[in-house]
Amino acid sequence: MNDNLVDDLFNKPKNFKIGLLSTFSFSIDFFEKYLLQLEGLGNCPDICVFTDRGIYNSLFEKTINLKQTKINKRYLLVPIAVQGVYHPKLYILASDKMVLIGIGSSNLTREGIANNLELVSIFEVTDKDKSNLGLLKDGIEFYQKLATFSKSKSAIEMVGCFTDYVAHFFSGEIKAPIKLIHNLDEDILVQVK
Repeated sequence: MNDNLVDDLFNKPKNFKIGLLSTFSFSIDFFEKYLLQLEGLGNCPDICVFTDRGIYNSLFEKTINLKQTKINKRYLLVPIAVQGVYHPKLYILASDKMVLIGIGSSNLTREGIANNLELVSIFEVTDKDKSNLGLLKDGIEFYQKLATFSKSKSAIEMVGCFTDYVAHFFSGEIKAPIKLIHNLDEDILVQVK
């Protein structure tokens, strides 16, 4: 790792085949013209992005021509409506040999990835190093609940495909030194106590 979010997560030439991404704010222009042009994310054929319903709605209210975007052609964009705002940033990209997990504060925008002061931790799961397998399990469970909550058949199918794709990593004991907690089911404060 070289302490550069773009290089460490989105530009790793690791033959990613599927990715699940979660963001509050989403920039179509930045995602399509920059992140999808990088070797790592750009070669990933199956990508599902979950974003806040208000942000999603504002994308369609703008004067840009959405027919010229790659939404639901190159990647699936799924709105999430919650009380308040949908705010988690969780990025999971998988290849046959590796899963990269990014958790932090960066939105999928130019500001969030390149300009703002942000915090992101990146974890790897490989056949040789499964020390973060518990975190991957928690991330998958979060996305399964999120897809079901979204009621998007395409999102449910994509998360199911992701789960099947990474199933081979789950042989043996699952250690969970790091736990991913969220408040889809229960308040975070209750879980931390």
